[in-house]
Amino acid sequence: MNQQRVEVEIFGTTYTIKSDENPEYTIELAKFVDSKMCDITKHTDTVSTGKIAILASIHIADELFKMKKTLDYKVERLLRKIDTKLKPLEEKL
Repeated sequence: MNQQRVEVEIFGTTYTIKSDENPEYTIELAKFVDSKMCDITKHTDTVSTGKIAILASIHIADELFKMKKTLDYKVERLLRKIDTKLKPLEEKL
């Protein structure tokens, strides 16, 4: 794919990111990370950018894991429902 350079600002620092993704998507991701880091500064006395970035990463990973767990559960339930509906049909064949 064609990598594009996108300038984004995260927590007051400008970064140039090379990505195959749509530039608007990359900007949206950067804004999300920036907002997480800004939220953390409101709830902690930490002033180290590195520590704030780590805390933001932990929060983002937590959200991701919870969403994945929820999605996995829903997929499993859906597959069981499909299996339940298909068994009588298979028995008729």
